[in-house]
Amino acid sequence: MGAAFALKKEKDYNVITVDGEFRKELIPEIRQSVEDSTANKECKALVVDLSASQIMDDSTMAELVIGAKKLKENGAKLYIVKANQAIQSKIVSNGVNQTLIIRKDQDEALTDAGLKSTPKNKMDVTIVNPFIEGAIKTFKIQANIESTAGTPFVKGTAPAVPADIVAILGITSLRFNGAIALCFSKQLFLHIVNTMFGETYTDINDDNADAAGELLNIIFGCAKESLNKLGCGIQPAIPTVIRGDSIQTKNIMSEPTIVLPMTTPFGNYEIHIGIIKTK
Repeated sequence: MGAAFALKKEKDYNVITVDGEFRKELIPEIRQSVEDSTANKECKALVVDLSASQIMDDSTMAELVIGAKKLKENGAKLYIVKANQAIQSKIVSNGVNQTLIIRKDQDEALTDAGLKSTPKNKMDVTIVNPFIEGAIKTFKIQANIESTAGTPFVKGTAPAVPADIVAILGITSLRFNGAIALCFSKQLFLHIVNTMFGETYTDINDDNADAAGELLNIIFGCAKESLNKLGCGIQPAIPTVIRGDSIQTKNIMSEPTIVLPMTTPFGNYEIHIGIIKTK
């Protein structure tokens, strides 16, 4: 089956759209698109939209890599957007995800290229959602607790909710740096550790406090796996646990901080993500 190929030229970026299988028959069109993009000295990005493609073969991927290197010499980047999981995995497994830059959509690609500004305090769901999914999965498996995600918000735009125990972990990656914190009330945390360990703890102590860090580590691992498939390059990290009455994360997190409120039948918890994008 063939594919419809189109190149849309803008002042400082170009967009390729492919409707159908992304195979070697399209190599001449790819080469011409790269030439057109490099000829325009103002072009800083070539965005390849694969929302309608299920397949990208080896020859086509190799041609894109060649094109991306030519674009780089001209100060431009090549982005793959709206690709399915199979195409993303193919790019990552071949080790070319730093050359063929995977982004969620055109807006994210243009923001990365410095051609589109991100509104202040706008939350990047590409980063946020893997942590929500990781938390829901972790609490279900580890403590048989169903979690429901509320509406994320930027810390400071809603009243602060104090916590009795907080696990915090630094994040270092190719795209952003910062920290993530997992914040519990005493009531919920004790229910979780008693379920996990088969104990009857009535207070947070040295015997159970480390469980907060273990839970955060599992959530972080789930999110890291998903985000690294998008080329984030998140590095391993070790959590730290802080406990006390009415802990406020504003003193330990970078700004801006995204708060992910999570509800359970046994109480609520929050995930705080404070990040600074580096790319």
